[in-house]
Amino acid sequence: LTKPSIPPESGEWDGKVNILAYDIPGDIILFPEQAKQIYENALKTGQRRVKRKFIGSNLRRWDPTRPIIYSFDGSHTSREQRIIELALEHWHNITCLNFVRNDNANSGNRIVFTDVDGCASNVGRHPLGEEQLVSLAPECIRLGVIAHEVAHALGFWHEQSRPDRDQFVNVRWENIDKDSKGQFLKEDPDDVDNAGVPYDYGSIMHYRSKAFSRYDDLYTISTFVTDYQKTIGKSGSISVLIERMQLCLHYERIAMLLDNDQVFMMVQGAAWTLFDCFPFKYRLGALSSRSVRNWIIEAFINLMLSTLTD
Repeated sequence: LTKPSIPPESGEWDGKVNILAYDIPGDIILFPEQAKQIYENALKTGQRRVKRKFIGSNLRRWDPTRPIIYSFDGSHTSREQRIIELALEHWHNITCLNFVRNDNANSGNRIVFTDVDGCASNVGRHPLGEEQLVSLAPECIRLGVIAHEVAHALGFWHEQSRPDRDQFVNVRWENIDKDSKGQFLKEDPDDVDNAGVPYDYGSIMHYRSKAFSRYDDLYTISTFVTDYQKTIGKSGSISVLIERMQLCLHYERIAMLLDNDQVFMMVQGAAWTLFDCFPFKYRLGALSSRSVRNWIIEAFINLMLSTLTD
């Protein structure tokens, strides 16, 4: 998670390419071999774009049948560690993933929480079986931010980078800070496999409406369906749809937290029950999407939506 130096003039990789010169979202750090391939591709094609297919290869996906080992390097207080673990519990509660702490682990694939580079993470599991660093500075110790960075560690890119995003949102280029426009580039269709998952306004990987704005009151992303404007970028939860892409073969349960006035897209054919989040057992009622594709829900603060299970 260090900042490499300026790219060399020669065409040979020296391991010190300045990744900031490439169109890579600001909270994403590349593994050395990822940076190497991007650099070599740029020399051949002139393309400075990060290819999602490369980042999302099978070698970088975690095995959902095995626990994901994590540890702390001593950068965080006990209180900060507990908040980080609450975010991991949230991932565990709504997916098939299990996280096991082992501060004595010194080899093999594992997530190591540190504080060396603000809020940042590598994308996906290290293909050579090494540690995967997730940097969380004090200002990053919020459940939504932590869950977002962990999602990068699990292999996810930002939702608004999808090649089909222009069908759902309008990027307001004129309102984006001039040095941040690379944050809004789309991936090439040939390099993306969204596994048939619809565009997810409620994804924890989606930017906020005013992300990287030149001025605080200007939208940089507008939704074509205005009801979703308050939904995008509400990074307090993991979305209903995102986990369906790569992480698990079968789910016993998927869920999301909803803030007041948030909306979400329900998967057709699913049946849902509302629960209070603290504790998770309080049943409020049932909904069904068997006859319609989308629902708009005026949710109370801190409600969890969960699939019905036997």
